[in-house]
Amino acid sequence: LLTSNIITSIKDSLDNHIEESNVQRRGLSILRNFSLRDEKIKSSIESSGCLDNCTKALEMHTSTPNVIDSAFSIFLHLFNRSECQKVLLRRGMIELIVHAMMANVQSQRTQMLGCSLLCALCETPHSRVIVVDACGLEATVYAMLTQ
Repeated sequence: LLTSNIITSIKDSLDNHIEESNVQRRGLSILRNFSLRDEKIKSSIESSGCLDNCTKALEMHTSTPNVIDSAFSIFLHLFNRSECQKVLLRRGMIELIVHAMMANVQSQRTQMLGCSLLCALCETPHSRVIVVDACGLEATVYAMLTQ
């Protein structure tokens, strides 16, 4: 996989078709599956800038549960990697996660993945404050009450 440049090709497709939810859904689904593989592939996803594609997909396709679910899953699979932590703790990112959860209250999978991501982000006191300030706890409680 690494020698085939497939991750770069997927990233290019995501970049060139940002407004197409089907392209985003399929590309992120493939990346999600790759993110479950070995460390070299995870590093390639991280270093290629695909995490920024996940962020763009959250911004552009907030009300498309399959796109959101794949982006959330990729962040969860790469959560312990430093670049992923940086992306997730950027200004406005927690609010984007909360907004995606609120826009998809009917999707149990989106709620589960969003709650998992917010809970993982509460590992450190600094990030816990960011999650609380962005209404992340409220979103988690709301998801638990409505699912």
